[in-house]
Order: sequence, then structure tokens, then C-alpha cells
Amino acid sequence: MLNQLIISIELGGIIKNETILAPQRTEKVKTNYTIKIIDNLKIQKNQLRILFKIKK
Repeated sequence: MLNQLIISIELGGIIKNETILAPQRTEKVKTNYTIKIIDNLKIQKNQLRILFKIKK
């Protein structure tokens, strides 16, 4: 649950029934990756589904 909470804070989403609902947005992380969060992305325990592309 702690990991989900951290992910939720970073994605700006909310936790509902152990599932994170994240708004549709694009997050730039410290690496060269751009992560696009899909609307109502469901993040289950130990499972994170994210569409991402590598920017050179």
C-alpha cells in the first residue's frame, strides 16, 4: 500500500479500493523517459501499466 501511495502522489491520482485512478497527463521523470498516464489507469498490486516512449 505504501508503494501505491507513493505512486499515487507522483502521478497526482487518487487511491480507490486499492486501485489508483490517475488523470490523463504526461509526466517527465528524471530520466530521458516521458511517461503518459492514461485516464483512469488502473494500478493493481505490484502491477503498473504505463504507455511510454523514449525521447532521444
